[in-house]
Amino acid sequence: RPVTVLASSPCWEESSDDPSGELAPYTRARLKDVMGDASLPKPELNGGFTVTKVSKADASYLIYANERAKIESVEQPLAVSADGADEHAEAEPRVFSSAVPPILCVGFQGSVAAVVRDLFNWEGNATLLTDQDESTRTEGLFLVGPTVSHEGLIFCFVYKFRQRFAVVAESVARRLNKDTRQGITTCRSDDMFLDDFTAIHAC
Repeated sequence: RPVTVLASSPCWEESSDDPSGELAPYTRARLKDVMGDASLPKPELNGGFTVTKVSKADASYLIYANERAKIESVEQPLAVSADGADEHAEAEPRVFSSAVPPILCVGFQGSVAAVVRDLFNWEGNATLLTDQDESTRTEGLFLVGPTVSHEGLIFCFVYKFRQRFAVVAESVARRLNKDTRQGITTCRSDDMFLDDFTAIHAC
């Protein structure tokens, strides 16, 4: 069936050194297949929109969205006009109509923020952690999983946050006076001890 997509950026066109910040390869491949198949209806892809409201109107739904000027590159610095106004500021709202309830696909709030927020220090939506992924507020409390971030990198890809498990385990083991040298060597040989972010920046 025909589909209309509203996204804050044209993520289907963007690429990044950090795969966490772009479409998953599987999703990108499926989209490519659909766009290249003449027998299938093409999705209407709209980048640069922020949905502000959804309302019911008789037999349809109205989706209100603010449109932002297209940014040619995700690396382009923010442009400011002579009077100090943001050239990518929100334009007049646009209204899209749908015969079926729209689907919200923006993820969800992580359990860290919802359950134990007061046990961590925060910088925006990111938890502040030591190099061993320990809370900078609560000693002995470590964070593992897809909400870990360092140097602006989000470790939400399965292989990336799993590579941090051994870093936490090594820190805990050292505090218990355990010899971790063999374990670290094994994990490094399997590329499962991620303590150098240079490779991620360059991947």
